[in-house]
Amino acid sequence: GASDTALISDLQAQVKDLTSQLEAQASNGDALAKLAEAEEKASKALAEVEELRNRLADASKLEEELSQLKKKHAELEAEHNDLLIMLAEQEEDEEGEGEGAEEGEGEG
Repeated sequence: GASDTALISDLQAQVKDLTSQLEAQASNGDALAKLAEAEEKASKALAEVEELRNRLADASKLEEELSQLKKKHAELEAEHNDLLIMLAEQEEDEEGEGEGAEEGEGEG
């Protein structure tokens, strides 16, 4: 009787120990599943960040190109204005020559 009782309580202790080990493994399994889910989310977030970085780089390139175009536009506008001025001066000179040569010589 006494050895049976000892054996039964020993077996109960072992079952209790195994049960707690299984419970620990199950909660570890849950934790691992949650960790894997978190890693997947982090990976997706990183991919989104990378995509945003690329878009930002593209936007930066476009901004640079726009700046170059604006500069070129300003240069062309200045050339255009210079040409208009030259044309106006030329027309004045031609009108001046028509009226009298003295006026044209005085400007030179």
